[in-house]
Amino acid sequence: MPRLENHDGWVDVVQVNGAMLNSISLFHSEVYLMGPLLMFRIAGRGKFEKVSELLGPAFLKPIVGRSLAVADFENDGDQDLAISVSGTYPELLRNDGGDAKNWLEIMLAGKRSSRDGVGTALELVSKGYTQCGQRKGGMSYMPAHDHRVHCG
Repeated sequence: MPRLENHDGWVDVVQVNGAMLNSISLFHSEVYLMGPLLMFRIAGRGKFEKVSELLGPAFLKPIVGRSLAVADFENDGDQDLAISVSGTYPELLRNDGGDAKNWLEIMLAGKRSSRDGVGTALELVSKGYTQCGQRKGGMSYMPAHDHRVHCG
């Protein structure tokens, strides 16, 4: 699942949903073709809380989601979401509230091997707090996430 950073020092999780078969309800009555986006914020001590209902109508509307990419599309420090939806246009969900706190985005470039820095681990230390990040390659089915390592 893609990870999202809301600049509280903890990484959150977002999930897109949708069944693969249009006729899924014929085979599994408890499975639906469409599903809402799900957002989980870390609540501490290894536990997450579902916060989808607090994030507006885009997180309540059922869709047939296929893939989700996380990126700072506007280069303003907050991470936005691009979602591919089966049978219709893709959606871009702008995050207009996550850039009020400090953040840093790092673009890595290798000279000989790993030209994009894939696999590189970073450690950011500030005011006694340590945050880790890693430049990863593929993270989800089909999309390409922002190549920059985001810390906030």
